[in-house]
Amino acid sequence: MISEHRINEIYKASKPFLDDERDFDEYFEELKTGYTEDELEKGYAIVSDKKGHGATRIKVIPELGRCSSDKDAMICAKHDGIKIIEDLVFVKHHRAFYIDTPENRTILEPLVQNNPAAKIVISDDGRKTVEIQSIKFSGKRKIDWEGVEQYLKQYIGKYYTIDETDDIVYIGSDFPDEYTHSNYKKTAFGTIGKAKANLSQAIPELIKTVDNLCFRQNYKSKNENKAMNGWYYGTIHFTLPTTDDKGSITGRNKFRGRMVIRCDTNNKLYLYDIIDIKKET
Repeated sequence: MISEHRINEIYKASKPFLDDERDFDEYFEELKTGYTEDELEKGYAIVSDKKGHGATRIKVIPELGRCSSDKDAMICAKHDGIKIIEDLVFVKHHRAFYIDTPENRTILEPLVQNNPAAKIVISDDGRKTVEIQSIKFSGKRKIDWEGVEQYLKQYIGKYYTIDETDDIVYIGSDFPDEYTHSNYKKTAFGTIGKAKANLSQAIPELIKTVDNLCFRQNYKSKNENKAMNGWYYGTIHFTLPTTDDKGSITGRNKFRGRMVIRCDTNNKLYLYDIIDIKKET
């Protein structure tokens, strides 16, 4: 049964569609034949069409007066408990608010816009390695860590899946500050500091490829709120380009490091920092 409140909302939104030959009752009956009661109540529909190659997505029904755009409808859908894919960016003509299901992710894989700043390659020894394409943060004397922190804020609220374990790792609001102000960062100078700063371009790829995860209990009281259920440490492998005076890439330096992931009171995993970066020969 459609609530009286929703009928009043639809009535207010219906005025542009009414005239002397059609009153609201007639218009409302037409809506009921075109939409389900659930759609009439919520103001959006779950559709499957060629935009997402058959993947289900949220679509606004503007004439129902509750949502004004697909984005507005997506917010309503999330409030209704529907999980939306938010960790992927799709190519221009296929961008929409897709429902997060394993089936949708499989369908949408060819439509994902790759990160131009980094890509995953298989090294000669068979390891997944993140190849960072350019040096974004550089400085002979001082790295712009404030710029790095601002850059990292784009990841807040997103989440990525570790290939090796299928665990989901979230990016919390604490991550940019911790990454750029941690005790480890304060000791990261020269090549290591430059490497840590430029890893900011490849956070999704690094989470995806981290391996050899190991667990440690949290023994520090100051971290009880952040890591009540302990810490996970994993190994990352990546390369950075070397360039000549003209900026042309002349080669690559290989690195490894440790990814630090905290486990909160709800057993959710959050990226915390990247430490112990070492250049490999």
